[in-house]
Amino acid sequence: MNISANFGIKAANKPDSAQAGGSFTAPVPMFGVYGDWEAFPHLYLRGTFQTLYINNVESYGGLIRDRRLAAEWYPYTNYGLGLGWHYIGLAVRKTGANGGYVQMNYSIQGLSAYVTAAFGARQPVAPRPSKLRIEPPPGQDFGLMPRTVSVAIGGYLPSVSSQGQLSSSSNSGTDIDLENSLGLPTSSQSLVLDAAVRVGDRSLITANYFAFSRSSSTTLTHTIHFGNGTYVPGAFVSANGGLSYFGFSYRYYFLRHPRWQIGGGIGLDELDVNASIVGIQTVAAVTDTVRRAVAVAAPAPMLGLFADWEVLRHFYLRGSAEYMSIAVSDASGSITDDRAALEWYAVKQYGIGLGYHYVALKVDKTLRTGSELKFDYLVQGPTLYLMAAF
Repeated sequence: MNISANFGIKAANKPDSAQAGGSFTAPVPMFGVYGDWEAFPHLYLRGTFQTLYINNVESYGGLIRDRRLAAEWYPYTNYGLGLGWHYIGLAVRKTGANGGYVQMNYSIQGLSAYVTAAFGARQPVAPRPSKLRIEPPPGQDFGLMPRTVSVAIGGYLPSVSSQGQLSSSSNSGTDIDLENSLGLPTSSQSLVLDAAVRVGDRSLITANYFAFSRSSSTTLTHTIHFGNGTYVPGAFVSANGGLSYFGFSYRYYFLRHPRWQIGGGIGLDELDVNASIVGIQTVAAVTDTVRRAVAVAAPAPMLGLFADWEVLRHFYLRGSAEYMSIAVSDASGSITDDRAALEWYAVKQYGIGLGYHYVALKVDKTLRTGSELKFDYLVQGPTLYLMAAF
């Protein structure tokens, strides 16, 4: 990655201007997980998840994430079309020889459409030997009826409760109730996407996503401190906040019955939280603007328990509980991710689901600047979605 930035400011009626800039090239060895699946003949789904955390190596430090999802269709033997989504998240800091530093927090995401060409003889996969099936009969596998893949799309209406604190070397900071003090709305709405892929007889791989943002304006009734920013009573404050959730899990069902199953597994939850405050206030007849913004990304490996029960024919009751405590050199905290849902397959391959999703994030992180950031975030609410299983 090669990144550069320049910033200049010029005062009115002044011949000179102040300029600052910096750039760096960062070759990054990435560790990742990759998957390819031929969903239908000539239609391929591909996924990539790469990440690397750097802690002051050769004057570099930070976190890099590279995620891609794509579908490729080969209508001809050697040529095809692709549609994908690419996300790159970068939080990096480079310290110079003179003690100065360049710091970047950068995220890029969006759609990509492309043509693709492939050459060379295909390598056929050797057929697997047949084996005696001892699993539950069709219609009772994972609630997928039984299918190889299930997808769901719907809406999420969570209530949000959050507190944040940013402390600096010159200010201890204040616990800020982001909803009551800053007027951020306590309810939000989001699109929710879920997918599950069956692997073998007893395993599932799942992926989940939702995201929302909030904004507000209010007049403060008491003093708050956020980093080096101080906001006094009477200050007019505009605030923004947001959360993005990505959840992945591998589940293995070790107990199976024709009507129920219980399993365990591992997962990866990533929560990207951001908040910013802009305050306009008058102190000693001087009007000033105070601006502070922070962001924290918390990728965490999760341990979970999962259960499914066919209450009635075509009605499935599902539950999952995942948890992980975080303790690394510059961050500590915990993530809780719990769900309950009732799904009804009204038609052979299609159904509707009603659920409840609870996510709690607690993070205490030391930033590169020496400041300390604390987030206590609770998101919970109902989900309503449509399902398709194949």
